[in-house]
Amino acid sequence: MLPRNDLTQLRNRWHARSSCVTQICMKRVRSPSAGLRAKTSVGRSRRHARGFSLIELMVVVAMLAVLAATAFAGLRQDEFQGAYRRFVDDVAASFTRARNLALDEQTRVRITIVSDRVEVRTFNQVTKVWDDVWQASVSGVDKGLIDQNKIVCVYGAQLSIKAPGRSGSAFDPPKDCLTGAQVIEFGPNGAFKPISGIAGMDNAGLTVWLADRRVVSKPRISVVQVFPAGLVRTIHNLEGAS
Repeated sequence: MLPRNDLTQLRNRWHARSSCVTQICMKRVRSPSAGLRAKTSVGRSRRHARGFSLIELMVVVAMLAVLAATAFAGLRQDEFQGAYRRFVDDVAASFTRARNLALDEQTRVRITIVSDRVEVRTFNQVTKVWDDVWQASVSGVDKGLIDQNKIVCVYGAQLSIKAPGRSGSAFDPPKDCLTGAQVIEFGPNGAFKPISGIAGMDNAGLTVWLADRRVVSKPRISVVQVFPAGLVRTIHNLEGAS
């Protein structure tokens, strides 16, 4: 038989070896799930870290481009409409100013109408010449916006006053931009008469046609009407023929 001390040492070695084997087995059993968890966490971190793909970024950029183009088109539309209305209002103001000037200065005042402007001149009693006073022009409102390819122009004037039709038609306006010039004159009493390029009765009322020709086949007509007593009326958005 082995001595008692030898048996004790042998038993301790056996327990130590059994413990090591158990720990190794446990490690072997636990290692697959631990590895799976590690791989899963790494995959998640990589997926969160990669951000957006190139296709996703391209889709976002395309959507932003479409929104920007739509907003810009709407803005340009509003700018054009505002510039066109200012031009029509300036033409209407030209007749009011010309009549008031003739009455205040007791002189003759002429208005010359051409395709892209309306000019106001007063007769100088001293120099016996016509002095420039006022001009309402397409280029003077917003250069480059409506002053291109006759998008906006004056169709002309006629010595009569007519009311728009119920359907909103422009009651047979001229068909194209004015060629040449039309001249009317206000006298010291505020009455007006035709001078050249226009025929009709003196002080019988005046209708001036202006056109927004962005759609050439269907222009939108504005009308400035000057009544014998000096009232000036503006009518917008009438339908004209091409």
